[in-house]
Amino acid sequence: MFLAEKTVKNYVSRLLAKLGMERRTQAAVFVSKLDQHQRPEE
Repeated sequence: MFLAEKTVKNYVSRLLAKLGMERRTQAAVFVSKLDQHQRPEE
């Protein structure tokens, strides 16, 4: 399967828009915080 670079950029920009974010790093921090809250403490 092959996805053109432009297709991936479109997917990422649409996802960021839905999340109300402008940068991929913002999304990464958001997911990291979600992950920390959902993991059970050991």
